[in-house]
Amino acid sequence: MFSSEYENMILIDTTLSVLINKDIMQKQSVELSELEDQTCIVVASSTQIENEESYYKDILGVKSPLHFVNSYQEARLFVSAGTGYMIYEGTSDGDYYDADINMIPLLKNKEPLKRRYCAFWKLDNSGYYVETFADILKEQFHNT
Repeated sequence: MFSSEYENMILIDTTLSVLINKDIMQKQSVELSELEDQTCIVVASSTQIENEESYYKDILGVKSPLHFVNSYQEARLFVSAGTGYMIYEGTSDGDYYDADINMIPLLKNKEPLKRRYCAFWKLDNSGYYVETFADILKEQFHNT
């Protein structure tokens, strides 16, 4: 998975959840495959749509139709209205709260779906400053 030419540091693995209208789904967890008939709402600028589509389809394995919006607020409106779901990074956060929205842990093949953040640097560029910076970066990911 990682290149042997680089130092590879895993910074953090985050758990993904689904934000979905409460009238559509009230479950303890949901398999990604169960959402195929629902539209996945994705926040992306017009210049990032192609990258986001590739990430959602090829990396996460989303088979749902994708609908792109410009802001998190717009995405939440679509979710509140019951026109789709949104993949959300995290499992509990007051930012998502809405009386009409459920946050449900997202599974793929019965395992929690995660997003991995990493730092990479060439082995021949390693040294005190690079490694110290990477350690600080990792610490910051765990303090947020």
